[in-house]
Amino acid sequence: MITYVLALLRIWFDIIRLRKGPDAVPRSPVVFALAVALWLASGITLVLMFERFDMKDFIVGVLTSVIGLVCYAAILNFFARAERLLQTLSAIIGCGALLTIAFAAGSVLLTPLVGAGLTGNIVFLVLLWSVPVEGHIISRAIDQHFFIGLVFALAVLFLQLYVDQVVNPLEAY
Repeated sequence: MITYVLALLRIWFDIIRLRKGPDAVPRSPVVFALAVALWLASGITLVLMFERFDMKDFIVGVLTSVIGLVCYAAILNFFARAERLLQTLSAIIGCGALLTIAFAAGSVLLTPLVGAGLTGNIVFLVLLWSVPVEGHIISRAIDQHFFIGLVFALAVLFLQLYVDQVVNPLEAY
């Protein structure tokens, strides 16, 4: 079992580095469940590690993520690639979990070395990398050029940011 999980983590890491696509992820409800469990655990870890995050942030994050996944499912259906849905969503969720873990680890490890300001910029770039990763995953899932997938990923990101702002508006200072 541990060997299987390590192989899966290696696949997700290769997808994050844009070396593999969602087709490398096994088409399995168990893999999907592992991805979701890792993603939820990484989100809860953020809430527990950082006082600036609370359960409301976690719930809004789950909501916006589900909206993004529904959008990606619709894109796959539009391009007649519904058979790739389980692999694609497993790839998006698994890679998102690994990037969230990298965000948390980078925050903890880099802050004492380079300070909070530079660390914030570095870990923001880690999270920003999720956009080309999702674009890569979608482009491979629908057999289109990377830039088509990137446009879809940006559109989904803007929709998620809009929903986040509606549900959780910033307070005026």
